[in-house]
Amino acid sequence: MIVFAVIWTKFHGVSDFSIVKGYLLVLFLIIVFLFVYPLIINYIGSKNQSYLIKLLNVFVIVFVLQSIIQIIGFLNPSFASIIRLFHKIDFINDDRNKFINFRGLALTGNPFFSLASGYCLVFVCYFYLLSINKISRPVIKFFLILTGSFFSGRTAFMGLIVGVFFICLMNQIIKQK
Repeated sequence: MIVFAVIWTKFHGVSDFSIVKGYLLVLFLIIVFLFVYPLIINYIGSKNQSYLIKLLNVFVIVFVLQSIIQIIGFLNPSFASIIRLFHKIDFINDDRNKFINFRGLALTGNPFFSLASGYCLVFVCYFYLLSINKISRPVIKFFLILTGSFFSGRTAFMGLIVGVFFICLMNQIIKQK
């Protein structure tokens, strides 16, 4: 894709290679996912859990930590200023920054729709783990994820709705057996 982006840009006779930065980021994430992530899973996971369960638990824990960061940033303005050091110039100049003291307190490149989409997915993962009894401290994690989703956006609540629907469906299937 990187080569294609360079060729396509040159084909149009422009010198704007800013799209290559995104492709390099995706390449980095793929490398981390393929090589580093399995090492982390082996280190923190026990041998009796399946790989999927470990993966989903790590995903939930990451968003619990993100929620804690958002809560601390909301309660402590000096911590929020540290978080803002990691924001891109495009984000700082964005019109949506009227919510700067409530939203945008996450360590992410896009604290709006992308983060809310992540929270949407983590709700579904959380309820899946809850339905198979493979999550520790479910009440604490739920309230932290729920609080973090308030900081991210309304898209996150779609995951909450789907997750609740999923847990109700799983309970119905279990009752029928």
